[in-house]
Amino acid sequence: MSSRRAGYTLIEIMTAVVVLTIGATGVIAMQGASVRSNQDASETSTAINWATTWVERVKRDAASWIATGNADFASPNTRYLFQATTSPGAWHEPAAVAPESAGADYFGFDTNVAANVRYCINLRFTVAHAFNPLTRTMVTTTDANAIRADVRVWWHRSGQDADRTGRLCLGGTGLTNTEEASPQLRKHYLSTVVTWRAPGP
Repeated sequence: MSSRRAGYTLIEIMTAVVVLTIGATGVIAMQGASVRSNQDASETSTAINWATTWVERVKRDAASWIATGNADFASPNTRYLFQATTSPGAWHEPAAVAPESAGADYFGFDTNVAANVRYCINLRFTVAHAFNPLTRTMVTTTDANAIRADVRVWWHRSGQDADRTGRLCLGGTGLTNTEEASPQLRKHYLSTVVTWRAPGP
């Protein structure tokens, strides 16, 4: 009388291996997507904090603007706002003085070392309001009393030629139209309005 042993056939084993492989591949892909998502979120958070820092610097700079008109915020009275007349409505890299810098490292701290730059700041100033109190009419930038300040922070995505940020920032070639449209580039914007203030007693 022959005995028969129960077991798995080769086809059953191969089927199980295929199913497990497909499942493991899905888990690994989800893990990679999660890591990339967390990395993007971390970069965005750092960029927003860096842009906020520059909004506060522009506001601090406006404290030196104590009379209406562009003559008062001309250089050297202000560190950054003077470019509202020299480069009105144009994006530019702020001529920061150490320890401040237009470039920030991976953690969002000022750095003047191009190789360490991960994020770069651009500013754009436009006259938001100009009024001549004598004629009580709207005028040109010569009687500006409010300036809109736009802050743009940009950087290259992780693994996408991140070192290029440092080469284009800190007096580099800046952003070309091609760079602006590049999917490798990420940008965030913040805006504020600053006004002149008469000095206190």
